[in-house]
Amino acid sequence: MKGKARIKACEFGCGTGQHVVDFDKSPEVPEGWTILPDSEQLPNRVRGMVTVTTNTVRFHWDDCQNDGCIKGKDLRKKLERQWVYGDQLLNFYLANSQFIPEEWKNQRIYFWGVIYRSGCGGFYVRHLWWDARGQKWSWNYGWFEDYWRNNQPAAVSPLGCFIPEHCVSCTD
Repeated sequence: MKGKARIKACEFGCGTGQHVVDFDKSPEVPEGWTILPDSEQLPNRVRGMVTVTTNTVRFHWDDCQNDGCIKGKDLRKKLERQWVYGDQLLNFYLANSQFIPEEWKNQRIYFWGVIYRSGCGGFYVRHLWWDARGQKWSWNYGWFEDYWRNNQPAAVSPLGCFIPEHCVSCTD
């Protein structure tokens, strides 16, 4: 079922289980790293104050990941047409792990909406993963020169889901 939503997507409104994540807020930057300027980030990043439910995320795999692997720098180009989530959602999940679906434990979910440069000049994105030894959710990162495989999806939103006129707010 790769490349298709594993959970329902685009549920907004004022029901239960919803939380607001500010995608314009800069995430905490790992020591020795910097966030790339906006001009070097992916163009379709989820932005603004967004009501997020546990049903909002879907996984995206490039076809190359289904058949083997793809370099991070090549995957970055292919993700330009996806609405990618940033670290703000990763940080939300780390602080609220009760909202992470159990079936995510066998994945490393990448949040391409914030791209970093390390002190050595390499480009990185952070991912959420289950640390089986520590029995907790944690984060790590992928280097753009590494290969992304079939257990390393991007966390994306359905196209158009975060264009304000398509979303329901609590004031509607």
